[in-house]
Amino acid sequence: MQSGGLFEWVEGTESGLGMQPMKRLSQKEAGAYYTPDGVVASLLKWAVRQDDERLLDPSCGDGRFIAGHLNSVGIEQDFVAAREAIARAPWALVHEGDFFVWAKSTHERFECAVGNPPFIRYQTFKGETRERALSLCRELEADFNGLASSWAPFLVATASLLKPGARLAFVVPAEIGHAPYAAPIISAGSDQAKCLQSNKKHQLFDPF
Repeated sequence: MQSGGLFEWVEGTESGLGMQPMKRLSQKEAGAYYTPDGVVASLLKWAVRQDDERLLDPSCGDGRFIAGHLNSVGIEQDFVAAREAIARAPWALVHEGDFFVWAKSTHERFECAVGNPPFIRYQTFKGETRERALSLCRELEADFNGLASSWAPFLVATASLLKPGARLAFVVPAEIGHAPYAAPIISAGSDQAKCLQSNKKHQLFDPF
């Protein structure tokens, strides 16, 4: 959904008439922890190889990643952050709303994806948003258990929107390397990506 407010769909109503503003979440509720400029620059430098490549940030926040590349698409559920992203990167296409709703319906595919997905632990990552995220991942053959934090479905859903040979560079927690719930990430991405580098700051994936 392009700029103009943060909305949720209400069943049984026509498109555009059944959308209502959503309550703004706190930073903790949204899992929003913005990325230092040096990390942003490093991930963009690795992921983007050509000026005309289409870049996706599935949780663009205030637009730090999409501001670094002129051919960018960002998704952001927080309407205040989305407006900051639009102001920071006026050339980018910014959609306001739930990434998993958008990911399920979009036909666009990307050469690269960069971002810092929200980190919400399973105790508070719940309700309809969680079910939409996990449902989409199940369709993508990544079946997460009940302990999955929010960043994991973001990674799987984003990978499904990449073209063959595309690159993905995300800020992720170190638990990607040892948490049992993270196993579906490796399984879902094994056909198109391999781990290039892993540490406590970020994880990079490179095409085979």
